Amino acid sequence: IRDVAVTGVQTCALPILPTMAKLADSGQYHVDVEKTFPLDQAAAAQTASEAHTKGKIVLIVGPESKQK
Repeated sequence: IRDVAVTGVQTCALPILPTMAKLADSGQYHVDVEKTFPLDQAAAAQTASEAHTKGKIVLIVGPESKQK
């Protein structure tokens, strides 16, 4: 996994992140993403998260957020 930032993770979960990254790289760990939003659409992301979703709602932060 490259260029990934993890936020909103409880401190106790941080030691397992390298293991999760290896599992994700190998295809053994997968997170369903319902929709991505650029940071300037955080309000829309919040609204989307209040509805029933199958996957995670992801905010994209940084220059790449303009591509979504």
